[in-house]
Amino acid sequence: EVYIVSHRREEFRDHIINNLRELEISDSYYQLVLIPECIPNTNTPDKAKFCADNNIDIIIDDRLDTLCEIRYKADTKPVVFDRPWNRKPSFALNIIHYLDEIFDFIPKGNE
Repeated sequence: EVYIVSHRREEFRDHIINNLRELEISDSYYQLVLIPECIPNTNTPDKAKFCADNNIDIIIDDRLDTLCEIRYKADTKPVVFDRPWNRKPSFALNIIHYLDEIFDFIPKGNE
């Protein structure tokens, strides 16, 4: 199962879906999940809780603070794109350059 998790409110759903279609990412490949609640006292979506509650194996995100929360609160492998703002994380992180590299992190067969 593939989830696209966003902090966007419901009224932005069509915008997100249109962007995914422009990238030729079909609706049948994913479930869009909107997370309205934030980590207390922040404006950061609580993606760690979503990952923990749904036993998510791998997550790709572009925010190091979000990935840090996920790393410590969920049994989820955090992955980030190699971008200038993500090059000096303060914790161990899986870095990819292209989206298809995510398959390297997915167990094959009986792994």
